[in-house]
Amino acid sequence: MDQIEKIAWFASWPDSPDKVKQMLDNSVLLKQHGWDVGVITQYPQLQNLDFSSFDHVIFDNTNEMHFSETRSFRYGFKRIMPSCSELKQQCGDITFVDNKIRAPHVYSVYRLYAISMHYSSGFDYKVYAYFEADFNGTEKLCKAIDDEARDMVEKDLNFVGFDSYNQEGSINACLFLGKTKLLSHYFPIFSVKTAEEYYRHYQNESVEDYLKRIFGNDPNSRIYQKSVIKSFLGEYGIDWDTSHAGFNWLEEVSPRVLASFTTNAPFLKSKENGYSLLYLFKQQFIKSDVYFHAKLTLYSDGAREIIFEKEVSLAYDHYYFFTEFFEIKNSDRGSIQVETTTKCGESIIKENYGIKLDFQELAGYHRIRHIE
Repeated sequence: MDQIEKIAWFASWPDSPDKVKQMLDNSVLLKQHGWDVGVITQYPQLQNLDFSSFDHVIFDNTNEMHFSETRSFRYGFKRIMPSCSELKQQCGDITFVDNKIRAPHVYSVYRLYAISMHYSSGFDYKVYAYFEADFNGTEKLCKAIDDEARDMVEKDLNFVGFDSYNQEGSINACLFLGKTKLLSHYFPIFSVKTAEEYYRHYQNESVEDYLKRIFGNDPNSRIYQKSVIKSFLGEYGIDWDTSHAGFNWLEEVSPRVLASFTTNAPFLKSKENGYSLLYLFKQQFIKSDVYFHAKLTLYSDGAREIIFEKEVSLAYDHYYFFTEFFEIKNSDRGSIQVETTTKCGESIIKENYGIKLDFQELAGYHRIRHIE
């Protein structure tokens, strides 16, 4: 295969000499196997780095992680896609099921994908490969992806990927190959031009969810079982994926930690003629106490009523819940405004979103947060 037909992209944050060396070594190795190599990064201090071994370098000046659900939820819960990363939290005799993305919606990651795919399509590369830059490059890996790239062209495959280790039913977003123009179609450049476009286009979907929805049942795609990653990356492949579960984040409590390891939200329990509301405060893994505040306000027929307002402080691996404090009938109209604050030390996240008392909207919210 002509080397100009395939390109491997690294998403890199080269903030240490070791990371820079690994990125450069991986680039040289892939080029020896006939790949063009690109690096796309949002790391701002690039002035002293040598990029001469790369064919393409893109700096994206948008290193943003949005912790608020508000912008996603404002488009309506009937459009929200439940995450395949289901979390069941057993609290007493009640099981709270959360099918909402736990980690922040990573606008930055979608931008890395869409920009590099769009750019590669313009250069008419037939095969696009994506790597997190910290992988350990080996001859074994290069031969494996060479074989996959050859099959992609000869057998007209759309996508080659792996089941994820840490999200049941999702696709590993750290290493995959695909037809360049097809990937650019599914990750269009307009979808990441602004944060608003991003939220509108990727409704509550992680990259793992999105890849699964597009290619999971595609007969022209090849999705390997998760154990096969070891034949590409060795035993390192397991840790490479599971490291994204985020436990290393806990070294310092940040908004990202709060978004991933706390729950401050109402849940719906289905009833014969509607729903009842329950509320869960929970924190896991954080050694310091976490402060929670929540207020739910009912707006109906021009009236305003606070139906729930509580604040609690929870220690490591503790929860506090309130059972069926409000009933919603199918005939009800109006909306419930949810305002939350979660805080630990100097880190804080706030939410402010509405739940419309409409059958489709309530069913949409029930899909992502409900009682089993």
